[in-house]
Amino acid sequence: EKKPDTAVQLAFVSVYRLRPGSHIRRHVGSQWRLNTHLGLVTPQGAHIRVWNESRSWQVGRALSFLDAAEHEVIHGGDRDRCVLNVVSWHPNVMHQLQFDPVFAAHFTNIGGLDPAEAK
Repeated sequence: EKKPDTAVQLAFVSVYRLRPGSHIRRHVGSQWRLNTHLGLVTPQGAHIRVWNESRSWQVGRALSFLDAAEHEVIHGGDRDRCVLNVVSWHPNVMHQLQFDPVFAAHFTNIGGLDPAEAK
């Protein structure tokens, strides 16, 4: 059975809570992952900066960015901010897994990624 080209392999899902006055300093993550934040509790004054673009979360709306992009979070609001963080493997990873066994070997049993599922 052929898998659809639009399949997404999730690495993990978590809820991030950030308290008022918090600042997650600029950092970068893995070039192989995409982060998608779904706003759950989104007070005014909390925003994320990815490279040079700032965005605020909105309840029920999602925003996505490459984990390798420099990003930081600043919370100047007055109540906790909560987002559902969905981390998925970059589509290029899923594509390369199908054609490069050496590359695929690096992903065996990590982050819920099964190279056999990419086929």
